[in-house]
Amino acid sequence: MRGLFRGGSAVSTEDVRGARRAAMNLVLAQFAATLIIAVSFLIGSSAQACASALIGGGIGVAASLAMAMIMFRSASGADPKRILRSAYRGEVVKLALTVLLIVAALKFVELAVLPFFVAYSATFLVYWIALVKSPTV
Repeated sequence: MRGLFRGGSAVSTEDVRGARRAAMNLVLAQFAATLIIAVSFLIGSSAQACASALIGGGIGVAASLAMAMIMFRSASGADPKRILRSAYRGEVVKLALTVLLIVAALKFVELAVLPFFVAYSATFLVYWIALVKSPTV
């Protein structure tokens, strides 16, 4: 996301493409981490543990994907304030979706709680690692 808020009045299409690509790579990395953890639970524990890990990680992936889609819906050529508002809107949707999906999973699905939260936490860890490694804005 380098240069996303350069001094100009609009954000270039190239900057938006790079940021969108970084966001989608993040979602793919979260998905990969979820699959690795789910397979590990399948091998080391049970099918229920695997399914629980897939659900937990899936919630993290779905929330990140929703945020990215909202944030980049109309970013090309937009003024930086509009992009920032989209980022805030995306974060609110991400939080609401996460809470809704976790509550629904805990209420309606017989989960193995440890694999569920391990995989969900892994998506969070991937997100924070990506933030630390990303170039400054």
